[in-house]
Amino acid sequence: MQDPSPGKRKPYTQPILKKLTPEQATLFLVGHAYIGNPGAKELLELLFPEPSDLPRTVGTKSRDSTGLP
Repeated sequence: MQDPSPGKRKPYTQPILKKLTPEQATLFLVGHAYIGNPGAKELLELLFPEPSDLPRTVGTKSRDSTGLP
């Protein structure tokens, strides 16, 4: 099937750059990780580590400005 008007072409329009909000960027990343993108999964793990993956500081007590326990 041929185009009914072979001489007419659609005029060029410049692409529009849209800046994502942090929430939109997170949802975009989660969506790609959900469908199995390994790079998105890795980045998601770096940005939002599981609580069990965080380093622990066992045995260290925080001290106030006086230096007393």
